[in-house]
Amino acid sequence: MLHQELISYQKNKGLIGKKSLENYEILRTISITKNSRVYLTKEIITKEKYVIKKIDKSKILQTAKGMEYIQNEKKILQTNHPFMVTLLHGFQCKRHVYFVMNYYERGTLANYMENLPGGTLTEQEIVFYASEILVALEFLHEMNVIHRDLKLDNILIDDEGHIKLTDFGYSKIIDDDNNDNEEKEVAYSCVGTIYYFAPEVIDPSSSASYGKYVDLWAFGICIYEMLTADVPFNGDTIEEIINEIRFQNNILFPEHASKKIIDLVEKLLRKDKKERLKSIPIIKKHSFFENVEFDKILHKQYNVPTNRATFAVDCGHEKKELLLNNDNDIKKSSPLTYSRFSSNHIEVFNDFF
Repeated sequence: MLHQELISYQKNKGLIGKKSLENYEILRTISITKNSRVYLTKEIITKEKYVIKKIDKSKILQTAKGMEYIQNEKKILQTNHPFMVTLLHGFQCKRHVYFVMNYYERGTLANYMENLPGGTLTEQEIVFYASEILVALEFLHEMNVIHRDLKLDNILIDDEGHIKLTDFGYSKIIDDDNNDNEEKEVAYSCVGTIYYFAPEVIDPSSSASYGKYVDLWAFGICIYEMLTADVPFNGDTIEEIINEIRFQNNILFPEHASKKIIDLVEKLLRKDKKERLKSIPIIKKHSFFENVEFDKILHKQYNVPTNRATFAVDCGHEKKELLLNNDNDIKKSSPLTYSRFSSNHIEVFNDFF
């Protein structure tokens, strides 16, 4: 496998739990979600900038799978891969869990595009970024992980110009030794950002399930967004967006789009999952990537695209605000609820760090 030499965990035993929020000065808020806040901070002694994600324990425990999600996020962040964000430090207090990660001044791919003339990437640039994203997804899938919230807002650009996949708060780790089966359906929860949902994720059937391949649908949405600065399925309400995702078959492309990118996106976004591109090895062989050597991508042997931003960018806000973090938004679930902060919150996090 392409990533075999990279599949390893960084336990960071000397780092996790050795610091606290008192070691950092909070400079500003980067983003806010239902369960967390992300801050830009400065380490008081070294003056180095870091990103800290503060996660509310009480909100995590308000959903049946909250603890599973945060445990998965920590485990994935401890994984070593050149195109993924890594957990540097972790600590907790009575009410919150804190993840400390590197700060990348150029921000997300979405932020970067907002500062480009026209707001879109060239196809040559799309080939580069899409190749690195695909390599990161391949690694996750080999690790038996479904990201479930892939979008341009969750793809950072590091200081060298390479991508860093981030935000694994909704990721699922599949408890199955058969990690080569992209099509095995093992997940049911409707979580993530609705614009990037595959049709099967929002299938109203209570028995509907899906597998790793939903990340590849989101991958297709990302490619389309890099090309057009918009998502292909949109609407003013959740219901309208769902109907677009499930029933709208006509995807509009700009006149300058090549036949190769149109063919790739259309095959990634077919409504019927049986007709869709759902295998990363097959996607790699598509003509859109015909000049890409993915081993060179993994080892960063291609020149990064020139920074064309009209002015410096840094970590910004979530562009897509319709986030769903439990099945109540579309499907039924059985949430765990706590009327107030109690000893339960402390006990379940005893061994977290």
